[in-house]
Amino acid sequence: MSNEDRHIAAATFERASEWYALMTTGHASEADQTAHMEWLLQDPSHPLAYEQIAMSMRNLSAFETELRTAFGKDLAPSVQVSQGSRFWSGWRWPQIATGLAAAAALLFVVIFPGGALFDTQVSEQLYSADAGDVRNVQLADGSQVTLFAGSSMSVRMNSDVRDVDLLSGRGFFSVVPDPNRPFTVNFGARKVRVVGTRFEVIKGTDFDRVAVNKGLVSVSSSDTPEVAPQSPLLIEPGTIALYHQGQNMPEIKSAPVETIGFWTTGSITFQDEPLTTVVERLEMLFPETSIRIEGQGIGSRRFSGSLVVSDIEKMLTNLATFLDLAVRKDGEGYWLDEARD
Repeated sequence: MSNEDRHIAAATFERASEWYALMTTGHASEADQTAHMEWLLQDPSHPLAYEQIAMSMRNLSAFETELRTAFGKDLAPSVQVSQGSRFWSGWRWPQIATGLAAAAALLFVVIFPGGALFDTQVSEQLYSADAGDVRNVQLADGSQVTLFAGSSMSVRMNSDVRDVDLLSGRGFFSVVPDPNRPFTVNFGARKVRVVGTRFEVIKGTDFDRVAVNKGLVSVSSSDTPEVAPQSPLLIEPGTIALYHQGQNMPEIKSAPVETIGFWTTGSITFQDEPLTTVVERLEMLFPETSIRIEGQGIGSRRFSGSLVVSDIEKMLTNLATFLDLAVRKDGEGYWLDEARD
């Protein structure tokens, strides 16, 4: 544990425990999320305290007996409220803020004298999204990650490190600023390094892509002997860097910032849009896929509705059903055509 950690005020840890309780119930409103972000940004000690509380609660099962003994009145049987811990699987906090503040106090007594928990490397956390839906993940530092359907990542965090490995698919990252602890996303032969920003990373089969919604990101080669060193490339908002397989220099494109991460709500909504516009949006979502319209006048057909974000074939099938079209796939991609009886 660093000297900086030791000087975090007890009141800050108590407030961090209250925020952690609220943000992990699944019932935090948009206003709560905004207020939480504002609190994290008020002082550099706030995200550090919040992360330590989060790490502590994930590792609290080892102290379950002491916690029940000291604060048994705050514990009651309940349904499972979180994954990955024997402690969380059978208990809840009826007085959630009081209970977590008590837990924080217990952690000061039990853990801080030796500092063992916070000085050890946090184990790797794995997250994945089902093939039919996106998944929102809040990390221990308050950063948010939205995983695209079928994507996966691993996360390693402690008081010195914020590292994410995008294992497959894509993720949209909204990173809490921490100048003393940059946030790194590793994907294939490259890595993105930021302090606080909003950006999207895609790890494709034949390409990698980074697109920035807000702030600046630095893209460089991974620290591996197989990859030739690459000078960091700074990417600004509204910019897409597309790395084709086997190439170190990216193709640079521009895009409206609002279209970067537009899929994070889990669905894409259209209001009386022509099919050509709908296809353009889907090709933005799946840049490695070609979607063509066959047949005179089909491209001008109008579509109103929402398409749930999933794999491209399922989304095209749902779209075709709405418009009474057929979907055909060949070696070049997908085709939309008149339905045949």
